[in-house]
Amino acid sequence: CDMFGMCGGVAIWEDFGKDKSCVSCEYSVDLFLNVIRADADFERLTREAVEDLCSMSSVSECTEILSGYADVMLNWIKNMDGNTFCQLVAFCPSDLSLQDIQEILCPECKSLVNIILKELLIPSNWALIEFSLEEACMVLPIPKCKSKIHEILEKIHDYIKGMNGTVICTEIGLCSGRSCGGVGGVCSECTWVTKEIIALVTNNEIDGIVKSLLE
Repeated sequence: CDMFGMCGGVAIWEDFGKDKSCVSCEYSVDLFLNVIRADADFERLTREAVEDLCSMSSVSECTEILSGYADVMLNWIKNMDGNTFCQLVAFCPSDLSLQDIQEILCPECKSLVNIILKELLIPSNWALIEFSLEEACMVLPIPKCKSKIHEILEKIHDYIKGMNGTVICTEIGLCSGRSCGGVGGVCSECTWVTKEIIALVTNNEIDGIVKSLLE
């Protein structure tokens, strides 16, 4: 607590002349990376997780694609440090421009999002999602639960079909380009789905069930 200036000591960012959020970010990232690097089994477990995930996936070349991402992640963990990472996410001052950061992150963002969207739109996977939510209706006190769930999922499905990696990564700022600004059908569908989900999860009876399960 002295290190963070909470117990009367000299905070570490005062020693280094850095902003509080910057030093906190660097410290947390370095701690996280060191914990992972100290785990001798981390790479093996990562490879096994890829195999397990792809054994259940219908995406062609799943193992090849995710193994490539695993290689990137493992190499990133090996070579990354808190200062570099915190500059990338703008917690620390950097000479990198927004365009520089986008050039680094945009291609990976688009590839990953496209994989997720493709996986979600596989009919068997979508049917499993719908079946699981319909099963939840057996314990949820929601009037016309199954029809309501089906209606929400249809809207989400249509929304996902209209999306791609470029659109999503541009909207969240990881790729350069003009944002669509959340207008038109995409905005109205998203708003409708969000309101319906909020209405469901803020139901007093559901709140009571969740609390009882947590207890």
